Amino acid sequence: MKTQEQEIMQFAYDFCHMMEWHNIDIIRIKINKMVRYKGWCIPDTQSDGFYILLSELTNKDNKDFFATLIHELIHARLASDIKTVKTSHMHGRKFKRLAKQVANKSNGFYSIKEIV
Repeated sequence: MKTQEQEIMQFAYDFCHMMEWHNIDIIRIKINKMVRYKGWCIPDTQSDGFYILLSELTNKDNKDFFATLIHELIHARLASDIKTVKTSHMHGRKFKRLAKQVANKSNGFYSIKEIV
């Protein structure tokens, strides 16, 4: 039987495959009691991979929880494109363009507003 974190990891891999984001290396997705952020994408200093932290406190709604995960996956996607800069905190044009692609691929299930 899979743990909750393994199921979320599987969702992330399936989602990245659906979006054709093959260059993202998600090392681990962890759920913890962060209060300040709903989610956080942290680059691994030893590899080109990323850790994603999701807050169990601020993600009480299932759809919001996965919208937050997708938000962090977009950060990982943007950072993996920029090989010299491994963090991407911006929510600018590139971020919104990817959020729009997600909204289109999900047939509007996730809106740009929910993701950004």
